[in-house]
Amino acid sequence: MLAVAAVTQQERRLLKEMDDVQAYLRLIDTRCAQDSLSRGDVMDQANRIMDLAINLALRGLYTQKLKQLKRSSAQLRTGQYGVCESCGAPIDPARLDVLLDATLCVKCQRKNKQRNQYKCQALHRKDLARRNEETGNGVEHKMVKGGVEWQRMSYPCRA
Repeated sequence: MLAVAAVTQQERRLLKEMDDVQAYLRLIDTRCAQDSLSRGDVMDQANRIMDLAINLALRGLYTQKLKQLKRSSAQLRTGQYGVCESCGAPIDPARLDVLLDATLCVKCQRKNKQRNQYKCQALHRKDLARRNEETGNGVEHKMVKGGVEWQRMSYPCRA
């Protein structure tokens, strides 16, 4: 739980950050609306399509950031700001100074990151096996077990 002065300061910082993110969103929306994909030669159109894709990705990131900031602002009003959502321990004030919208303490954030890395690696392995099956880029190995010939495919990692 933060002191009243700290709450007021964090609230000001959150509001300023939300204003900045909203300004970025308006700028991205303006850029996307102004861009005409039909002008110019093929290379110009390809560049504009790439710019549009980048702007849309940025828009998604900034929208997510704005939601987190609004959530943090609501937590500040209810007295839950600065409390880890996972373990309930107080979040280090230095962490909150750097990440206004932090919802996890460092320990829980590390656990969460490791869990996500494992999920990502598992998805990568599944995707790699599927792609190799589709393209047939596996290497065939023959082995004999108990007088029966077995075939096994192994796929090199191209990550």
